Amino acid sequence: MSVPEGNGAPNRQFKLISVNFKEAALDSPTFRASTNHLDIQVDNIEKWMKALVSSVKKFPRYVTEFQGFANSFLESLLPAFLQDGLIDQEYTIESLQSSATALGDLWIHTFESLNFEASWIQELSSKISRQIQRYREIKVKFDATQEKFDSYLNIYLAQSKTREPHMVKEDAYNLYEARISYLHESMELVLALNALNKICDEVLISLCSKVWENRIGSLASEKVLPNFSDSYRRMKRIQAWSAAYAQADIKLRDDMVRAREQVEESTKDAAYPSADTEDYNVARINSSVLADCDETAVEKHGYLFMKTMVGKSTKPMWVRRWVFVKDGVMGMLLLSPSQTYVQDSDRIGIMLANIQYTPNEERRFCFQVKTADLTLVFQAERLSDLKSWLKVFDNERNRIMRENSEDNLLMNIASNRYPPIVAEFASTVNTKIDKKLSNLRITNSDHQAVVSSKLSSHISKNEKYFKEHVYDYVGKIRTPFTTHNTNSALVSYSLATATIVPTALTANIWGSVNWGLYYIRGGFHEENGETDQTDDSLGIPSHAHNTESGIRYPTSYPHRLVPFDIQMRALMESAIEPGELCLFTFRNIWSPNTSRDLAGRVFVTRYHLYCYVNQSGFLSLFKGNLRVLYSVEVVQNEDHDLLKMYTEDGQVKFRVFLDSGVVIRDKLMFLINNLASEKPASFEEIIGRLDEIEARQKNQVPTPLSTLNTQNSEDLNSTEFVANSKSYPTEFKLDFTGKYSLFSRKEYPCSPKTLLHAILGERSTFFSASSLYSTMDKYFRAPWCKHEDGTLTRTFNAPVLAEYKKGELRFEQAIEGSSEDEYYNIVHSKSYLKFAIGSRFKVTTRIVIVGAPNSSSKVYTYARVDCEGKQITSKIISFLSYRLMRLESIRLNQILAKVPEEVGPKGQALRAIQIYGKIKIGADDSVVTEEAPTLEFKFGELVDSSIKRIINLFFGIITFIIVHLIKGVRNLLKSLRMNMFLTFLLISSVLLNLALMGRSTLSYWTVRRAGTIAHKYITKEPMMLQRAIYNKDIQDLVQKKEVELNSTSSHCYEIFKNSSFILNADHPVKWDNDYADDPSRQVARRLRSAFQDVGIQRHELLVKLQLLNQVEKDLVISEYRNWIASEVRRCQYVQESLVHQVAAKEDDLSFLEFSTGMEKLLEHCAECSDEMRTWGVDDTLKGLL
Repeated sequence: MSVPEGNGAPNRQFKLISVNFKEAALDSPTFRASTNHLDIQVDNIEKWMKALVSSVKKFPRYVTEFQGFANSFLESLLPAFLQDGLIDQEYTIESLQSSATALGDLWIHTFESLNFEASWIQELSSKISRQIQRYREIKVKFDATQEKFDSYLNIYLAQSKTREPHMVKEDAYNLYEARISYLHESMELVLALNALNKICDEVLISLCSKVWENRIGSLASEKVLPNFSDSYRRMKRIQAWSAAYAQADIKLRDDMVRAREQVEESTKDAAYPSADTEDYNVARINSSVLADCDETAVEKHGYLFMKTMVGKSTKPMWVRRWVFVKDGVMGMLLLSPSQTYVQDSDRIGIMLANIQYTPNEERRFCFQVKTADLTLVFQAERLSDLKSWLKVFDNERNRIMRENSEDNLLMNIASNRYPPIVAEFASTVNTKIDKKLSNLRITNSDHQAVVSSKLSSHISKNEKYFKEHVYDYVGKIRTPFTTHNTNSALVSYSLATATIVPTALTANIWGSVNWGLYYIRGGFHEENGETDQTDDSLGIPSHAHNTESGIRYPTSYPHRLVPFDIQMRALMESAIEPGELCLFTFRNIWSPNTSRDLAGRVFVTRYHLYCYVNQSGFLSLFKGNLRVLYSVEVVQNEDHDLLKMYTEDGQVKFRVFLDSGVVIRDKLMFLINNLASEKPASFEEIIGRLDEIEARQKNQVPTPLSTLNTQNSEDLNSTEFVANSKSYPTEFKLDFTGKYSLFSRKEYPCSPKTLLHAILGERSTFFSASSLYSTMDKYFRAPWCKHEDGTLTRTFNAPVLAEYKKGELRFEQAIEGSSEDEYYNIVHSKSYLKFAIGSRFKVTTRIVIVGAPNSSSKVYTYARVDCEGKQITSKIISFLSYRLMRLESIRLNQILAKVPEEVGPKGQALRAIQIYGKIKIGADDSVVTEEAPTLEFKFGELVDSSIKRIINLFFGIITFIIVHLIKGVRNLLKSLRMNMFLTFLLISSVLLNLALMGRSTLSYWTVRRAGTIAHKYITKEPMMLQRAIYNKDIQDLVQKKEVELNSTSSHCYEIFKNSSFILNADHPVKWDNDYADDPSRQVARRLRSAFQDVGIQRHELLVKLQLLNQVEKDLVISEYRNWIASEVRRCQYVQESLVHQVAAKEDDLSFLEFSTGMEKLLEHCAECSDEMRTWGVDDTLKGLL
């Protein structure tokens, strides 16, 4: 699982590895040994809890008995008859009374604090009992499925090679089902052990909390028992850790579910049997089949079955062994006879062995590893596994051959055989092959003896030391796995050198491999580690000697740090840089981002932070370079201390509970400052300073303010000069107006040392940029020379570019007065310049930096011009130079104004050293350079330069304004991001309301506008915007008569003429009366609109009147046709719905009353039909009919 880093850092990710799930899916020897060992541990804890509950139940009775004895003692201490004489009543009796009263009060408090309630202890114990019961149920299922899987696997691999392939395939699927069932129960067991671990920690901390809350805590807080105060405070912080750890578990709950699903699914996919029956047919296996493999790895780990024998028996037996190939060697890991820890065998260089397929074995998929004195036969489970193993051996061999050279270490490793690294972890399994692979002494190819280290012998020689300094501390860490020999494996790292090849030590701590090294995250910046060149290959300084511990450490190395250094080496192994030792460590909960909290431990060395994370079975390693840390802060809370480590990428936060955050901060800041120093402290000096910091905290000496602010740290000595106390008033001189002119006085929110490095650091371009009259053509560095009075000077010649003309100038710089991080007096001058007219002149700049309140600094910029001679031109030159110097001082202040932003608010001095470089001191003698020739200028060049500078200044001001406006907008947006979600909801709500309001407003104004139009139409006279002239209006003018459709008049036409809006243009149109349906009315409306258009066109184009008359006639015809069609539809409707109904009632008297009207209606309909046939009807009207 990848977790992004936050807290202001860019989006970088590191790996959280679900090691427990991975090892369970692999069914590795570590997983089996750990489950067997923890099962025994569960039994022990269950017995212990029962005994504890039983003791607590008896405790009230014991307290009551003791209370009775105490009361009896107090009564006998002052009997009544003592007041009858012989004993002094004023002093002796008073002493007895005071003692009795004091003892009574003490015992009252003691009895109250010991008054436990057995009920809550029983309740806490029942929580563990219930979880143990659930664990037992899962363990029973796990054991059953494990036994079934082992049985199926042995039977499957023992099948005869002559068995039919399709039957073998069926058995493979049965084995797969057993494997999946075992995998599922393994995952359940991992979760059950994890839950049991959590509930045990929670219950035991709750138990201790109850004890403190009962009365002891109040006694400690009331200072009745002052010695208890520290323990009580420690207990409160442990409670806070428990709550924080539980909260971190909740945050990882979903990740744990996803991790299990991913591991389980990937394991199922990898274990799924081949669907090709030919893959189970050994008869088809040949060299071409074996070569058909796309495996590219050079490393492999997994189970194989090994052929061996037991005792004098000649019958072969096959045993399951965990085999690995890595970095040129092959080795095995296997369970101990007790099944509770992991052992290993010899490691054989693969260049010594010949690996090939063996078709003559009685079992399927076998290959052999043959050396000069040993032959190993292994069986793979599937054909794909066989091909993969053979290919990995071949790939690794080819890699070694390609990288071969005279000093090739890998070739040397692959050409030798090695015994187990520690004798106590060598295989003790009693088979012939296992015995041959477990040698404690081997002679290598160079005829040198390689012997396994004996931990027991080493411990026995230093038993006292190990008991006092190692045993009680080295095991106090949550390792990835716990077996019976995990603590012994940790201690073994005091003997063994860490290797990248898996060993039994790794297997009893990490698993089949050190998973953390596969995914280790390079810290802050991934830079190469730094080493002490005097250190040997073991990472132990060469000037060390064998102490009474037997471990090679420097003589100044504290004994208390040895177990922590062993822990660091056991967890980090080969990730530790040579020569590094653990200087201190602290337990923490790391917050890489807002959504994750991870418990772990940090080991700090001279150059690095090594972080080990172990949260609910998720593990990770992190390696950080101390050089990129520039500040560390601590916020002290009642229940924890919050550490903030600042880098250029952001901040890293750690919560520490049992360690002092102040001590950690002070130690880290000392190491960071020491790395930034020109002359770092030696290892012995570092140990001494760290001890002083710790002692100061134990003695509760207030921490100086200088250590709270990184830029004021006394340890930061990158410039190596300190003010002379005798000249203190002179070096703090600020007023130089007697010899110089003051051009600016500015204050900046950063320390004087920060500005010093920004101006004079070896990577600073402060004086290399454009300056008065000239620009450095190249970036130039020169060492500083330190004089006896503490002054630093340097002199060098550098090429310059002056108004497109190259030359060379002599630069002289000096730091005349200084007080560390308080006051600096810098002088900068160039060699002589000369114009075409006038004498030579020289410009000198003086910059004075002095500390101000609130960690700020004031900068005074002075300058002066020295001219040779007293010519008239000298005054002109001085006048121009001073005017240009004012512009130059503005530019210099602009550069300094950017420094606080570049270095940030935290650790400014360290950041300045990282960005601008140190001030390096060279030889004692000054740098000797020849006098540079005088650089001459033409007067016109000076004028052009002045004009250009003024123009540049103008555009610079404009740019400055624009940039700050942009920054202001950007800062506003950044501030909005803090409440971006709420702002988004508010904006969305406003937009939604505007949309809804707009819709209602639109409806309102539409209705109102319609009402206004209707009101105007009713109350006001209509106004014609355009005049339409119809045919009747101009009959006299054009002498055109009324439009006639035919020569003979008809009744229908007469009716039409009365209703036509064209022939009766001055009458209003009655659409509903004249037309029967909407289509006809729509056509009529369109025709009327066209008719009006005709009228308008007639008015505008009288010359086309004849044409328009014809158009009008056509419109009349169209209208007549439309009307005829409408009448025909009416007639059809009347005939179908009325006439037939009336005709059916001819006998009724009412029929006679309608007969006359009916005849006329039928005649009208017949005439309309004739007219329709006469004029014709288009297809559209026919469709309507």
